[in-house]
Amino acid sequence: VRHPLDTICSLKVGISKNWGHHPKPNDWKDWLDRPLIEQCAHHWNYINSIGFEKVAHLVKIMRFEKMLLNPMGFTSDINEILAIDSKRNNAQILEWVNRVQNSNNSNFKEAKTSQPYSTNDHAVRVERWRENMTQNELHQVLPIIAETANKFGYDLPA
Repeated sequence: VRHPLDTICSLKVGISKNWGHHPKPNDWKDWLDRPLIEQCAHHWNYINSIGFEKVAHLVKIMRFEKMLLNPMGFTSDINEILAIDSKRNNAQILEWVNRVQNSNNSNFKEAKTSQPYSTNDHAVRVERWRENMTQNELHQVLPIIAETANKFGYDLPA
């Protein structure tokens, strides 16, 4: 799961292109006349409420923020959950840890499928919303995401 405000900022490119993120909410067409920021908030809320409920019994919640801010700790958590001996795959793990970054730098490698949707409008991925979202936009999205964000333990600004 990823912080809703960061995700909303990240979704803008795909949602603006005929709601290019999946799965689309059943009512996505009803949101097309709403501001893009609200469409993105609705998408995050749908994925993390209705979508999550369908798979909740199958998954372990992992945070995107931990993956970026502590990739080795994140990897250790995954290895422990899956009972994988991390020493056996240490070179591959270290290579992955080296390229998982909160900011763009020479080590960061973005997934090929994400490259067409990349924007250079932020310096970091965690708390990206502070760079990309206005106070007005923040007030627009909070009513849409607040309940679901709270269920995942995300603190939202007032």
